[in-house]
Amino acid sequence: MTYIKICGITNIADAEHAIKCGVSALGFIAFPPSPRHINSDKFAELAKQIKIINSGIELVVVMVNPTTDFIREYTEAGADIIQFHGKESVDFVNSYNGRCWKAFNIQNCEQIEEIKNYKVEKYLIDSFVKGEKVPGGSGVKADWELSKFAVATLERPVILAGGITPDNIKEAIETVQPFGIDLSSGVEISPGIKSHSKITDLFKQLGE
Repeated sequence: MTYIKICGITNIADAEHAIKCGVSALGFIAFPPSPRHINSDKFAELAKQIKIINSGIELVVVMVNPTTDFIREYTEAGADIIQFHGKESVDFVNSYNGRCWKAFNIQNCEQIEEIKNYKVEKYLIDSFVKGEKVPGGSGVKADWELSKFAVATLERPVILAGGITPDNIKEAIETVQPFGIDLSSGVEISPGIKSHSKITDLFKQLGE
């Protein structure tokens, strides 16, 4: 089955339901302007509970232009992977010695060539929204043709994000053929509060 990450988790009930349905990874937002933001203390509490439920679930913390001290707060709290989702430089990302992904809001093919300079575990391709103040979680669909080109061009696994829902996930996988899918607003009632019925439906779609 395709690798599935559900992002913007803020409470244990949503995490537990996603795990029960078969999620591969859970994402947490460490960016104060986001309505889905959780601080390192809250994350540590959730991480401990989740690892008791299923120690194999990967915990991904999403950050925007973080400092090394800020990263350390969350890795010490239990983060398995850091997802850089801002304008972090190639040097900064490549100097990080832990597991990490880099997200990109792609607009054209030239950008995809630049992505190759980032030596990370996985790339995440997200939608581009002009003037967006909080990267990611917009609910806007990414450019699937560009994303397909990225999958074919890049030498590392690609995770597709941006406007994916239970209704279009099968089409997204068939069209782009990514390593994985990242969802947030597509399975929410409101920012940070997941719809358990939508998560159930998502995995039902994947199983058909």
